[in-house]
Amino acid sequence: DARTCYDHLAGKLGVQLTEALTNAGYIKLEDKQFVLTDEGTLFFTTFGLDLAAVKRKRRSFSHACLDWSERRYHLAGALGSELLNHLLSLGWLTRVPSIRAIKVTEKGRTGFKEIFQIDC
Repeated sequence: DARTCYDHLAGKLGVQLTEALTNAGYIKLEDKQFVLTDEGTLFFTTFGLDLAAVKRKRRSFSHACLDWSERRYHLAGALGSELLNHLLSLGWLTRVPSIRAIKVTEKGRTGFKEIFQIDC
């Protein structure tokens, strides 16, 4: 179950990805904001995100968004948006003819398993 919430990944996959990033020590939840750790800065940069450009955006960097279906947080803000765009550009996810539906591709199933230990 993958979908978007505004411009970031949500649903079961969004929550699983956020939990994987938290469990790996890349982000940590502090007062409804996800804070990027030093390890997270290295990870996201190596993964291909331009964090300097993301930080320049005039919006929240990485806040916690409560998922209405999962009742747990997923990553929102500029970082959540950039991560979704990057996953789409990698071909891990594709949009389907729906307002918010997202489909995980075969390449994505492999990538999510290898990088984040998520079975989708």
